[in-house]
Amino acid sequence: MIGLIPVEQHYMRTNYRAALLLFFVPAASVELLSSNTSLAQYFTPTVFLIFNILYGAAALLAREALCRWNKGMASMMLLGMAYGMINEGPCSKGIFDPHYYAVIAFGLENVARFFGINIAWAASISAIHTIFSITVPILLVSAVFPGKESWLGNKVYFSVLCIFIAAVALAQMSFDKPFIPDPGASAVVIALILLLITAARFFPDIALPKFGKQPADVALFACGAFYAYALFFAAMGLPKICPSVVLDTGALISLLLLFLWFMLKLPETSGRAQVMLVAGLLFPQILQAVKTGNVFAAALVVILLIGLWRKCLPSRSNQQAQN
Repeated sequence: MIGLIPVEQHYMRTNYRAALLLFFVPAASVELLSSNTSLAQYFTPTVFLIFNILYGAAALLAREALCRWNKGMASMMLLGMAYGMINEGPCSKGIFDPHYYAVIAFGLENVARFFGINIAWAASISAIHTIFSITVPILLVSAVFPGKESWLGNKVYFSVLCIFIAAVALAQMSFDKPFIPDPGASAVVIALILLLITAARFFPDIALPKFGKQPADVALFACGAFYAYALFFAAMGLPKICPSVVLDTGALISLLLLFLWFMLKLPETSGRAQVMLVAGLLFPQILQAVKTGNVFAAALVVILLIGLWRKCLPSRSNQQAQN
C-alpha cells in the first residue's frame, strides 16, 4: 500500500503519527498510573488539554531538540531534569511550597529545605520526571518509529514550543496554590533550568563499549522493574530513613548515571526489546495502580504496551527497512 503514496507523503504521515503518539503517551502513563489524577478528572476537556500539552508537548520538544542537535541519551536525561523542574517549579510551585500536597505525601515536609526550596523533594521528583515523563515515552514511541530524523517541521516545532510556554504560564496561574515563591528561589530554579537545557545542547556524545550480546527480553523487563523500584525507593523511601540531602541526592544521581551507563552499554536493540524494557520500568506503577483500584488506567497502559509490542518487528534492521 505504501507504493501507492508518494515517498514524501508517506514519511510525513509516519512522522505525524509518531508525534501524536508521543504527545498523548506521557500524561496518560504518568498522571493516570500514579493516581494523581482520576479518570474522570483526566478526561475533563480542560484538564485533558493542559496535561497533554504540559507532558506531551514537553516530550515532543525534547525529542525534536535531540534530533536537531544530534544528541543522545545523556542530553535526553538532562532535558528530562530540566522538564521536572519546570513542571514542579513554575507550574505547580511544589519545589517552593513547604506544605505542597506531594511533599507531605512523600514525607518530606521541612526536610532539607534551604533558600526557600524543597531540595530533597526537588531532587526526588526531578529524577522521577527524568525517567518517566521524558525518557520512557521517547523510548517507547521510538521503538515503533525508530530513527533520528525530525518528526516536525520548523514551523510546527516553533508552534508547539509557543503552546507549551503558554500552557506553563496558564498552569502557573490556574493551579490553586496561594503560595508565592521567594523571588530569589524562583531565580535560582529558572537559572538551573536554563543551565540544564544549555548543558543538554552542548554535552558531548558518550560512547561506551557495548555488551557482548543483547540481553533477553525477559531480562530487560526484569532490569527495568528492578531499576524502577530502586528509583522510587531512593526518591520516596530513603529520605524518610536517612534525611541527608547529600546522601539522598547522591543516591538519585547515582541511579540516573546507572541508567545512562546501562543504556549506553546496550547493543542496538529491537523495537520489541525496547518495549519490554519500558514495560519493566512501568511495572511498579501498573501494579500499584491495580492495588489502589485504578484498574482501568493500568489496563489502558498494558493494552498500549501490548499493542506497540505487536506492532514492532523482532529485528531492528527489519523494522527500519519497513519504515
